[in-house]
Amino acid sequence: MQKLIITAIILAGFFSSVQCQSVGSWSDPVAFTDSVSYNTNAKMLLGTSILFYEKKSNLQSPSGIFCVDLYSNCCETEVLNDDSIIYRDPVPISINNDHYLLYESNENGNFDIYILEFDLDCNFGDSYQLTNSIENENSLDYNHSRIIYLFESKVCTANLNFSNDSIYLSEFTYIDTLQSANPVSGYNIIYWQRFEIDEYHIYKSNWENNSWSDPEPVFLLGDNINLTFTKYFFEYEDIDLPVWENNGYFLCYNSYYNKIDTIEISEAENISQPSSFYYYILTMEYCYIPALSFTTGSGEEQEIFIRDFYSATIIENISNNNVKDSHSELCYGPYDNYSWEWYCIWESEINNHIVLYYSEQTVIWGDIAENKSSLMEIYPNPFKSELIINSKIKNSPAIIEIYSLAGDRIYYKETENGEAVKWNPEKQSDNVADGVYLIKIIQGKLDEIKKVVYQK
Repeated sequence: MQKLIITAIILAGFFSSVQCQSVGSWSDPVAFTDSVSYNTNAKMLLGTSILFYEKKSNLQSPSGIFCVDLYSNCCETEVLNDDSIIYRDPVPISINNDHYLLYESNENGNFDIYILEFDLDCNFGDSYQLTNSIENENSLDYNHSRIIYLFESKVCTANLNFSNDSIYLSEFTYIDTLQSANPVSGYNIIYWQRFEIDEYHIYKSNWENNSWSDPEPVFLLGDNINLTFTKYFFEYEDIDLPVWENNGYFLCYNSYYNKIDTIEISEAENISQPSSFYYYILTMEYCYIPALSFTTGSGEEQEIFIRDFYSATIIENISNNNVKDSHSELCYGPYDNYSWEWYCIWESEINNHIVLYYSEQTVIWGDIAENKSSLMEIYPNPFKSELIINSKIKNSPAIIEIYSLAGDRIYYKETENGEAVKWNPEKQSDNVADGVYLIKIIQGKLDEIKKVVYQK
């Protein structure tokens, strides 16, 4: 299948001025599971490269839970696996720098919710049972010290508590007792699909005045499915962008403006299964979606595409492998004061088995648009031997940092009065290759990043 270039029309001001910038493009697909089993439902621990997923040896066998660290490319680790027990729906979370895995299991008869602690070296502790009922729990989610799940078809939430050596749930609350599906959660808010008159409609409930509000309709037109919600590093009240599928379109509820936005993607057939990032700009007090992945096509022509805001209006086929691809999941990976790693995970059906793939993208903090410089000028650009970095704010201490596109800091310099800095890569090291580098200046609370080209 040839790579398609598709134009996307984003209505109602989804995308505004750039506050981050991608480096390069999404990487080539990498398979990280075997091709002789069934690997599904991948979930990443926010801010890391540790990924959990379900695995079956065959369609009749019960699923187990496995994990892998994509950054170190280490082999998969068996977390929970038994020939007679189903382990499913892994949800990794972090609480006060400790890490836990929530999951569902039928080891005591019905499906209940369990939790176990682990560290970033993939060592696992004991398991604790959190629910114990004659009904089945499913569709597990977590946000802001609360678990959210379906109790049969009812939306339920409970507080997750830690006391000495015990872990338990409290304050069980039914959010919606009618036929519901697919609950997802943000900061003090829950969204879900409710089945009404042969269609799914979108509802929400807010945590207000120490209780959950009555179900409130968000969108009642057409059939609304595949509801998804970004898990973000920093959570803000009343700022959410849930995305879902509606009769061949993608819709988004912008809670900041309390309105529905439509994402129209032309020249693509059978779009489905959206997954999105959202990003909140503190200084400008609005939020937007910088990336959206989805499934398009059918059969062996079914591929995963990403609409990446940082590459203007281009939508990229990132799977492009002539097999049936589905169920993409955009994930926030490792980050620091300089950059983010973003991952897209998806399932590929190969020889009647399911393989998990990923593609990654590096995103640099800050705006690196060349025509918006206010802190520094750099010249010559491109350069062959020596680059001059000149601060425009004099008599102010400055920090100059230089990074490779791989995110490695290769130069650091502090100045007392914002004086010019000269960088000569050949004098620094013989290992500095020619190519594109990122120059960052920090002065007080201000910072800026610009690109330079080094030509030997």
